[in-house]
Amino acid sequence: MPEAPTRIYVDNTLPASSDDNDGMDPGPRNPATGHGAVASADRAFSLLPSSWKGSAEIIFAPTNTPYEISTEAIYLGTPIGPGASSLVLRPGGDYPYRRILEVTALGGTADELVFNGTTQEDALMGGVLRRLTGDQVTGRVVSIRGNTGARGLSFPPEEQTIYLQRPMSPAVRMNESFAVEGPRVTLVPRRSLTITSHDGRSPNLRLIGIKIAPAPGAGLVFCNVRALCDTCEFYLQAITPPPMGSDVVPVLFQVHSDSRVQGGNVERHPTREQAGVYIHSNVRKNIVRAVRNGVLGGHLTFNNIIVQVSQGGWFVPKSLEARAAPIQILTGGAALAELSRENSGLYTGWGTESNKARVRDVESYDDQTREADGDGLRILNGGSINSPLGPINLDIYGCNRDGIRLDSGSFGFFGAPGGDTGLVTTGEPNRGFGMNVRNGGRAFVAPDVSTAPENRRLRGNQGELALEDIRVHRGWQGVTDSHPETSSRMSLVGFHH
Repeated sequence: MPEAPTRIYVDNTLPASSDDNDGMDPGPRNPATGHGAVASADRAFSLLPSSWKGSAEIIFAPTNTPYEISTEAIYLGTPIGPGASSLVLRPGGDYPYRRILEVTALGGTADELVFNGTTQEDALMGGVLRRLTGDQVTGRVVSIRGNTGARGLSFPPEEQTIYLQRPMSPAVRMNESFAVEGPRVTLVPRRSLTITSHDGRSPNLRLIGIKIAPAPGAGLVFCNVRALCDTCEFYLQAITPPPMGSDVVPVLFQVHSDSRVQGGNVERHPTREQAGVYIHSNVRKNIVRAVRNGVLGGHLTFNNIIVQVSQGGWFVPKSLEARAAPIQILTGGAALAELSRENSGLYTGWGTESNKARVRDVESYDDQTREADGDGLRILNGGSINSPLGPINLDIYGCNRDGIRLDSGSFGFFGAPGGDTGLVTTGEPNRGFGMNVRNGGRAFVAPDVSTAPENRRLRGNQGELALEDIRVHRGWQGVTDSHPETSSRMSLVGFHH
């Protein structure tokens, strides 16, 4: 006979004395059964058994108050046997997501929705969009990469556009109703928190409708935690303003030692396989970092944060939006575009031809020289990037140095041999070069980088292409089958075959 599910209920509106309960029922202690919810997240995690043979969940009552976590370390148990499943953290109730906004479409396409609203620019970034039929949500959910902003303060509503990270299927039609959703429960570690799992499976943790927002100055570490994130959010906060005479000290979210943050619930809810994870922060110096076989993957949305992959870490997005969020592939790190089947579609890059992945508006300065060093995509010290099955489909614009910088023995293959690359700049040109290859870096592209309309080519104010910080005179058109661009420091830009 299957083992009964392990369910631990927690409700922070209950008095603190409720932590004496066993957590086996929602709400206050039931005198008839002796069961009742606990009041604190700390107590809920402490009740998690070291192992279980069925399912295990910690279920948080949706309240208006965040759940504080005081401990510095949480150890997740181990499911045992073929009938066991990994731990789930989710809100209680019938629906685990927060309804942020309801809109009626004035029109749209598979990739965007037009509506009348008063929303600020990019305020819906990191949420997810889903159709409504009456009061019920229907169909597949898609991550939101951003939205145009209303020009006035509030009234009357103005025409605005929501941009999606993957195509909505079927496409948006006039007069359809949609809901913008986000996480319903927030967990607030008061101190830097390390979460460790003893479960060897992948994934070994499911986060559904959960936001984790450590207190200012506190960081987060995943160790052997492979989290499947459905409409989830991580928010880092440095202490601001810093003490007088000090600089802001960045805080880190480390995806460490075989951990993974995977945006989208691909296992049990195919309608939510594109409902991804939103990682952002209050200052641009904060960092999310994947190391030692750590992986950042799936449907990823970043805002105002540095994204780093190094020392055996992997960056494998299925779709990507990075606003003021440089992507840095450093020593021993690798970025990959993988084959993905979603919603009857087949994807080979980080975006599609009509709806490219984006890195935009990166602005940063060297702490010593104060010179601009905001590269959209930086591949440094032997890091690598590869899109082996198709074009990477990446749009980089508005960065205050180079769109892409390959440096110090790094290499990049931006598409399949004989295919396209899909590298463009559609917005404000980068202030340096479109691509700058230095110190033995090597980049392999396709002819589409030069045949694209001039106002869409990967470019910067100083030129389309550079070797060792020196502009290639003809830009992308200087790269041909018979004449790759090379430098005396062994840097190279050529076509892949």
